[in-house]
Amino acid sequence: MDNLVHGMEPNVARLKLLRDGFNKDAMDQFFYRFQRYVANANATLLDNLGTDLGSRDATDDLYFINTSLNLSYELAIVGLYKKIETETNRALKVVFPEDYAPKNFKKVKEKLAAADISGLNFAAVDELRWINNCIKHRGIVNDDLAQFEGWEKGAAVSGLDIAYARLSQPIDDYFTQLMNELIQLYKRQTSS
Repeated sequence: MDNLVHGMEPNVARLKLLRDGFNKDAMDQFFYRFQRYVANANATLLDNLGTDLGSRDATDDLYFINTSLNLSYELAIVGLYKKIETETNRALKVVFPEDYAPKNFKKVKEKLAAADISGLNFAAVDELRWINNCIKHRGIVNDDLAQFEGWEKGAAVSGLDIAYARLSQPIDDYFTQLMNELIQLYKRQTSS
């Protein structure tokens, strides 16, 4: 951080480190490698079974592998949301140290709106948040998630692999834009 701070206000340096350090590569690797593992495991299992698909052991193995895959999708969504929530809160603590208290994303949005940060696209983060909540609670699409295209109220939360892949880049874009806005806000606050 010393090199980055040289000639730069320390809190601006912290925000730039958050922006530039937002890295979800580990989650992406987990997500995509586990998908490949399951595809290979399924193929190997099916090859080794030949025509014995009715075997209880084979059926159990296939069920376990595919249940694990669905669990990995859930973990990827929860992990991505936790990452965006944690990093956003860390940045807000730098910009608003005296009255930092947001513990949920609705309050974060209100705080940002009050600070005249406009133009942020919260749609991907909101959808991710509601998917995360539905996964953690009942595994059923609620009213809030059903407001987003492709989600049906009362249905089981599914298609998480597609949702993760679809939301991943917009989440990256949101976070970069948010950090840039917070850097500018912080500079405005401290120059007054």
